[in-house]
Amino acid sequence: ANALISYDTSDAQGMGVLNELARSVVEEKESAFWESGSPSIYCSYGNAADIETTALVTYAMLKAASHSDLVRKSLTHLLKARDSYGTWGSTQATILSMKALILGTGKMLGGEEQARIAIKVNGEVARKIEIEPGMSDVMQMISLQEFVKKGANILAVEAEGEAGLTYQIAASYYLPWSYIPTEEKERGPLSIIVRYDRASLSVDDVLGAEVEVSNRTSTPAFMVIVDLGIPPGFSVDETSLRRLVEKDTVEKYSKTGRQIVLYFRQIPAHSKITFSYSLKARFPIRAQTPPSTAYLYYNPETKAVAEPMEIEVK
Repeated sequence: ANALISYDTSDAQGMGVLNELARSVVEEKESAFWESGSPSIYCSYGNAADIETTALVTYAMLKAASHSDLVRKSLTHLLKARDSYGTWGSTQATILSMKALILGTGKMLGGEEQARIAIKVNGEVARKIEIEPGMSDVMQMISLQEFVKKGANILAVEAEGEAGLTYQIAASYYLPWSYIPTEEKERGPLSIIVRYDRASLSVDDVLGAEVEVSNRTSTPAFMVIVDLGIPPGFSVDETSLRRLVEKDTVEKYSKTGRQIVLYFRQIPAHSKITFSYSLKARFPIRAQTPPSTAYLYYNPETKAVAEPMEIEVK
C-alpha cells in the first residue's frame, strides 16, 4: 500500500489495499490497530510486529488522506503503545511510529477546548495541570515519587473539559532475586547464566566469567542481544572479547563503563551458546554484580535475566 500510494496518492489499487486493511482493523472505543499475524521482515513478532504494522498502515492512510476516523484512532494507539522511555521497544517499531506521528502532526488527537487535570495520590491532590486549546498533543512529564508510600497506593486522574487526552503511568521497582518464583525464571523462551570463577579475590587479580545463553524454543532466535553488567571496580579485558569476534562466536560487541553488549545473529532452536571473558579487579570493594540480560533486538519483551552474585575484592 505504501509503495502504490507513494507513487500516486489516488492510485486505485493502493486505495483498494487500504480499504481491505480498514476491514481487518482491530477497533476499540478510542483506538485502533492492526495485527501482523506473522514475523515482519525485521524478524519482529508479537507486540513489536503489531506496532510496525499499525505504523505502516497509518502512514499509508495519512499519505492517501483516507479513513480519517481510523487514522485518528491508530495514532492514539501508537501514542498509548510507547514504553516508559518514550520509545516503542525495538528500533524499527520506534522509527515507523515516529514517521506516522510526524506525518500526522496537525491531525489533532484531542479537542480544542481548555482542559484542567487533577492528579490525586491516595485521595490527595498531588498535581494540577491546565492544558490550553491546541496544546493537547504536547507531552508533560510529572513525577509522583514524593507522594507514594510503602504498600498499596491509589492513583486517580480527573479531567474537566473535552480535550480527548491520553496519559501513561509508569513505575519501576526492584525485587530480591530470592523473591522471584523458580518457575518464572525457567519458563521463558531465552535463558542466560553467568558464572564467575570465584567470589573473593585481590586487587589486580583476573576474574573469569562464563556465559551460557539458551534458546528454549522450537524456532531460531534471531538478533539476540546479550547485555553483560560490569561489576563495580572492575575493568574488562578486551582481548578476550576481540577473540570472540575473531572466532565468529559473536557478530560484534560494544562496551561502556557499566556494560558489555554482544550481538548474535541467531541462536538455533533448542540450542545454547557458551563463551568466556575476563575482568580485572582494580579496587577493594564488596558488591553485587549488576544485571546481565539476553533479549531479542526486534522483540525486547522476550528477555531473560541472569542471577546476580556477590563479589568481594580485598
